[in-house]
Amino acid sequence: MHTSRQQVNNALDRVNFYCIRHGLPQIVTLVVNGTEKALTDQAKSNIFNASRERGMDVGLDRDAFIDKHQEMSRAIALETLPAADF
Repeated sequence: MHTSRQQVNNALDRVNFYCIRHGLPQIVTLVVNGTEKALTDQAKSNIFNASRERGMDVGLDRDAFIDKHQEMSRAIALETLPAADF
């Protein structure tokens, strides 16, 4: 994998972990492919699987999980976010 792509993937993985740790929706669901302006199927699967592996209740429907977390992420108010801990 290309180095810059790996760096982006590593950063998104840390955000996924941070969101789970702090009980936040998966805001990584808002990070879309620059060309397609949408999450790729692979990205959806990666987010879904990483969340499940880290103990989140993701249900059975990947796309419903993604849609729910996109909606909840758009509703986050900046002043309600916990302080960074990394």
